[in-house]
Amino acid sequence: MAGRARDGRQAVDDNTLKQGLGRVTWRANANHKLSYFYELTKKFRGHDGLAAGIDELAANRRPPVHYSNLQAKWTGTLTPRLLLETGFARNVTKFNVVYQAAVKEPALTRVKTVSSTTVTV
Repeated sequence: MAGRARDGRQAVDDNTLKQGLGRVTWRANANHKLSYFYELTKKFRGHDGLAAGIDELAANRRPPVHYSNLQAKWTGTLTPRLLLETGFARNVTKFNVVYQAAVKEPALTRVKTVSSTTVTV
């Protein structure tokens, strides 16, 4: 069952997802190949965390976020019996979780920093 708005109607889990990807492979010669892959995803969640009994104002809102994957790989046949592959991969995920527009965000009046170090022998 979905969450409910204050007026009793079913809350809407509004979201969008846009995704694109591409791959390029270059063969330098019969023994050496370089490949590259990139994927980009843009995602928006208007009401994240809706469930039965949860008011839509209590749901988090995630502004458009950025997810990306990048991979590069070199493959080389060094001898008839030796194949060498090396590569690089990176995954980036960035997002913020914020209050709904109708909810006033509490003022931050004081920040306290706590630091601790634990050594186990």
